[in-house]
Amino acid sequence: MMTNCSHPAPFNSPLETGIRSLAILVAAYPVAFDLERLVEMDYLVVHSGDANGPESLHAALPMRAGELLVRRTLIERGLLLMSSRSLIQQLPAQVSLRSRDVF
Repeated sequence: MMTNCSHPAPFNSPLETGIRSLAILVAAYPVAFDLERLVEMDYLVVHSGDANGPESLHAALPMRAGELLVRRTLIERGLLLMSSRSLIQQLPAQVSLRSRDVF
């Protein structure tokens, strides 16, 4: 995402969602997740207060029902970015993603 000043927007960007997805995958390694599970987990990371967890990263908005649909596209873009940097790999047999063993 770009702003009017041609500066990258850090929030709700492929970079932000990609780093969050990478953190989820690294924490779960060697378990792999499909895109739907990553979308659900990302939602819970961002809105952890909804699940009686710590304070949410994003403010609670009353009209969030469609957020999962929007979030899916953002996460796909973030995963493509992380994949282009060889930080994650797609496992075609399982149609799942996991972090690369690069540590």
